[in-house]
Amino acid sequence: MRDTKEEVVAALRAGGGLVDFVVYGNVEVSVAVSPGVPLIFRSEEVEHDERDTGDLEEPFRPYETHNYETVL
Repeated sequence: MRDTKEEVVAALRAGGGLVDFVVYGNVEVSVAVSPGVPLIFRSEEVEHDERDTGDLEEPFRPYETHNYETVL
């Protein structure tokens, strides 16, 4: 999270911008930061999950326990 905080501060100092980061579940989040808008950072410990690799090509639902194939 330290890198994300540093990127947010850098964006604020530059007058605002977008900051991208990957959260639990291999999901990318983009946050628009702007001077004068308060931001709150929150972290939470979660149980280890082997699927949580940071690979954006393999997102998952955090509490999903089964893999289901979609049938069209």
